[in-house]
Amino acid sequence: MMVARVVAAAGVIAAGAWLSVVVGGATSASAGTLCQAVNGSSQQKVLGDSGCGARAGQGSTARAEDTSGEGTAVAVATSRGRADARTLDRKSTALAGAQRGGNAQSFATGPGAFSVAQADRGGQSLAVGGWGGKAISTPRGTACAGGFAFAWESNSGKVCLSSGSIRYSN
Repeated sequence: MMVARVVAAAGVIAAGAWLSVVVGGATSASAGTLCQAVNGSSQQKVLGDSGCGARAGQGSTARAEDTSGEGTAVAVATSRGRADARTLDRKSTALAGAQRGGNAQSFATGPGAFSVAQADRGGQSLAVGGWGGKAISTPRGTACAGGFAFAWESNSGKVCLSSGSIRYSN
């Protein structure tokens, strides 16, 4: 169990450091879309090949953003949930859903990436898909595939990592 926690912590730190570099570079990308919703509101936008949608129930927040100009991001939160979905590269999709106080963060950072994060009952969920990677994080478990993918879910304690020939899952 301790090894899994260390691997999870190292993966989160590595993913966070990698994301800070990628996000820093993505700010100058082509025009994209940003959707934000709080407390029972929703927002949807489509601009060329870029799309986003955010819906938040009472006491919840949702943020969905495509900075690539060619991606899709959708975030839905209910019952004090917080959902954040972001696509940073073209032809990518990020989906985030949070309920009952959960916090879901989904990042599609590479071309053709797919990421899904679902959080429930106060749990944390993180999914990062890059370079054609697919990352899925839900209370039922995690799944990683492709060039780069990282997923972690706090309530189940599940984590996975896929990067080239490196594969880890608990």
